[in-house]
Amino acid sequence: MIAHDTGTPLDLVKKALCVLIQHSLALFRVSRRGQVEYEADCTRVLRLQRYPRYIYTAKTLYGDTGELAVEELLQHGKMSMSAVVRRVADRLTDSMEGEERGRGRVCVCVCVCGEEGGRPAH
Repeated sequence: MIAHDTGTPLDLVKKALCVLIQHSLALFRVSRRGQVEYEADCTRVLRLQRYPRYIYTAKTLYGDTGELAVEELLQHGKMSMSAVVRRVADRLTDSMEGEERGRGRVCVCVCVCGEEGGRPAH
C-alpha cells in the first residue's frame, strides 16, 4: 500500500522500512484482517536531532572510544555489544595504522629535506 500510494518502487519501500525498524523509528504489527501495519514513532524520529549532542557527550565523558561506540550504535541501530566492540576496535586500529603511516612519511620527509651533506641541519 505504501508503494502504491507514493509511487515508490516496492523494493525501495521494503529497504526503507527495514532501516526504520532497525533503528526503532517504526513499529509494525499484523492487523485482524491479516495486513501488516506500520507506525512511525514520532518521538524517536525527533530525537535524531539530538544525535550530535549524544556523540559530543560520549566523547567528553569517555573519550574517543566512547564517541566511536555511540557513533556505531546511532549509525547501525540495534547491535549486540560484541558487534559494537568489534567495530570500535577495528576503527581504532585503522586510525592508529593511519597515524603511523602518516608519521613515517613525515619522518622520511624531515630526514631527507633536513639533511646537509649527510648531517641533520641545525
